[in-house]
Amino acid sequence: MCTELGGGRKVKSDKIDFGVGFYFHKKLGDKIKKDEPIFTVYHHKNQTKTVEMIQEKMNQDICQISKSAPAKKMETIFDVVN
Repeated sequence: MCTELGGGRKVKSDKIDFGVGFYFHKKLGDKIKKDEPIFTVYHHKNQTKTVEMIQEKMNQDICQISKSAPAKKMETIFDVVN
């Protein structure tokens, strides 16, 4: 999702925008309280619509909140681009 902001590459030749990114306040298995932020998105002013899309996707598809700890940790690195 950071690639949508320019903070990563879709193809090897893409340039990286080091002014955008994510800061995760929590990691897998951490306890959270209601209305406590899980992550912060750093972006440029003209990327508001993209950030709204990312937040929606994170809330619906990526972040899962439950009362029990996860059964197993997820892989951090999925693939390496050479």
